[in-house]
Amino acid sequence: MRKHRMLAMLGVFAGAMSPALAQGATTDANVYAGAGQTVFALIALALVLESGLALIFNWRPFVETFNARAVRPLVALVVALIVVFTFNLDLMTALINAVSTQPLAANSSTGLILTAMVIAGGSAGMNSLLVGLGFREVKTPETAPKPPPTKAWISVRALGKRVKGDIAVYIGKDDNGIPRVGTISGSSPSGWRRFFLIDRGRFPHYGGYELDPAGGPYSVALKTADGSVVGTWKPEKLGPGAIVDLNIALKPAAG
Repeated sequence: MRKHRMLAMLGVFAGAMSPALAQGATTDANVYAGAGQTVFALIALALVLESGLALIFNWRPFVETFNARAVRPLVALVVALIVVFTFNLDLMTALINAVSTQPLAANSSTGLILTAMVIAGGSAGMNSLLVGLGFREVKTPETAPKPPPTKAWISVRALGKRVKGDIAVYIGKDDNGIPRVGTISGSSPSGWRRFFLIDRGRFPHYGGYELDPAGGPYSVALKTADGSVVGTWKPEKLGPGAIVDLNIALKPAAG
């Protein structure tokens, strides 16, 4: 008898609590649905914007003129701002309203700017967002490029006044005659321009020229088409795994 009475009391208690639990579950479902729709809209807009800007970012004059890491984010942000303000897409405020218990907030310039910044982040920014929400695993950052353990890298950047024509780059041992290894098409940009324009005064354009430390010491010479030496670096020994970035000031060519 006592057992049946306890079961009856539990049934009454469960019946009294079930509406509240059902209401809470419904509320949570609405919150997740609203937040999910907003996040999906952010992802869709970011991917569409990135796809559209690929036409410009892959354009050969753009690639060969501008520093992509500096110019791409600015172009993407400007275009995203135009789109967001044109259509009044304040998705950040919509996301906050979806998860907040406070009264609904109105669209604001802050929300519009933040929305544009998230959209301008493209697929990389969306990946970070999905990682933060737990939909993707955290990936370890890629290591910076580096030479093999038994080799060394050396790069040359020509600074100062531009010289007429191309500059030949010679790297090697003096006793064997320094071989020509590449060409520089001018001096590196200075001031604010070095952040936005591609560096035509660097050899190689990316990474470093690989050398065997055991074959050193090595020297560097920069020469114009007529053989005039406009920059040098005295012979130095390089250690295994070394990364040497040289900034050589150009001298006036003879004659």
